[in-house]
Amino acid sequence: MPRKPRKIYNVNFFHVIVQGINKEYIFKNKNYIEKYIDTIQEFANEIEVDIIAYCIMSNHAHFVIYTQSNEKLSTLMRKTNTKFAQYYNFLENRVGYVFRDRFRSEPITNIRYLITCINYIHNNPVKAHMVKICEEYKYSTYEQFIQGNKIEKLNKLLDENFDVKIFMNPPIQLINFDIDINESEILDYSIYDFKCKKNITLNQIFEEKSIITELIRFMKEQYKIPYNRIMEKLGVSRSIIKQVQYQ
Repeated sequence: MPRKPRKIYNVNFFHVIVQGINKEYIFKNKNYIEKYIDTIQEFANEIEVDIIAYCIMSNHAHFVIYTQSNEKLSTLMRKTNTKFAQYYNFLENRVGYVFRDRFRSEPITNIRYLITCINYIHNNPVKAHMVKICEEYKYSTYEQFIQGNKIEKLNKLLDENFDVKIFMNPPIQLINFDIDINESEILDYSIYDFKCKKNITLNQIFEEKSIITELIRFMKEQYKIPYNRIMEKLGVSRSIIKQVQYQ
């Protein structure tokens, strides 16, 4: 029997997302990708922040970052994005902003969420149909997890004993995860998945009716969640659910 996940205390894990302005393909070739990886690692070493996981896509990048200080996280991303923007603008003969906003970050509050986030990140290229399996994508930390390097780091930080199997070939849907999952967590993950795809916050979802209906359809089609459970989770009316059903 696996141990019940416990809260992560006295540490700070964050899921960080950076995206090109206007969804521009700022990581369109290996030189730009490798430059960003080298830059963020350089400053992570300097500031004493740990890059736990990453995946660099064409127009955005995901990271799981460990830091004891929110200020260090802000410093890391500011220095990294500033240096990369200068490099990118010089080579592209352009001026102006390179990244959409500064960066987005969400705190990772428990171990199950941490595992989910790492697997979500590594599975991005598969979901985007760029590769068939995670091993085929070069610009992520998936191989470092399978080889055990990153897992060893996590075990030290959390005093855990993670099995490599929970990070192997992460499935698209959390339902197939090799950990104890309940219905509430599937609901939470479906919303989390949608937010990542749209690069929006929870508040933004509820500000526009078109986005909330899109989320409802996503939860139903991608995660097979019954409409009545979606209605309860999101606090929407039955009339909104019916509109989605009959569109």
